[in-house]
Amino acid sequence: PFLFSMPWVVLRIKRLLKEQDIDVVHVNGITNLQPVLAGIAGGIPVLWHLNDMLTPSIFVSMVKGLARNRKLKICVSTSAITKYYNLQKYDPYVIPAPLGMRQQKNLKGGEDLRSCFSMKGDAKLIGFVGHLVALKGVSEFLEVTFRLLAEFSNMHAVIIGGELPN
Repeated sequence: PFLFSMPWVVLRIKRLLKEQDIDVVHVNGITNLQPVLAGIAGGIPVLWHLNDMLTPSIFVSMVKGLARNRKLKICVSTSAITKYYNLQKYDPYVIPAPLGMRQQKNLKGGEDLRSCFSMKGDAKLIGFVGHLVALKGVSEFLEVTFRLLAEFSNMHAVIIGGELPN
């Protein structure tokens, strides 16, 4: 169904982009091909955000050639993603996760959050990554986190994200 419906979805997105007079298309995730293709087809600049290393390399190899289009720019959250998928020739923008300034300066490509926050090896880390909106379950995360932190002294909690503008 995905491949069969792709042309129709691309055409619909392209029409919506034109109707809404969109200047730039930001696509989050390597597998979201339809908006990437719609932006390219509509002549609209596309910022394609490759934000993880969970997608099989073979798939990324098949689609990264789209970045040859001068209207498309790749963005990654760490330089480790650039190396992992061999994206150096596309000169991607590196936009790190929205950590606090101190942590952002200390966190290097490939380094984990434990060393960033000077946590002991046996400490447990729980975290929330996403926009700080009710729909994402921030309140529920905080409720559970406070109970866990009260019960376990070797636990740390981290929230990574930001508030969406209105």
